[in-house]
Amino acid sequence: MPGNTAQFETRGARIAPFAAEAEIGVITLREGRAYFNDQPLADPAAHAIAQACLRLIPPR
Repeated sequence: MPGNTAQFETRGARIAPFAAEAEIGVITLREGRAYFNDQPLADPAAHAIAQACLRLIPPR
């Protein structure tokens, strides 16, 4: 938690940091086809995910 937590604690406030994790799904490629959680992706969905991946993966 950013900042000085001691300032809050000495004034009687309680700090309860929390964390959250989420697994959205798994994308796999098999034989040139894209799957999301083992379900084949339709062409528009596959294209959208491929475009998103291209924005995230730096060019070589």
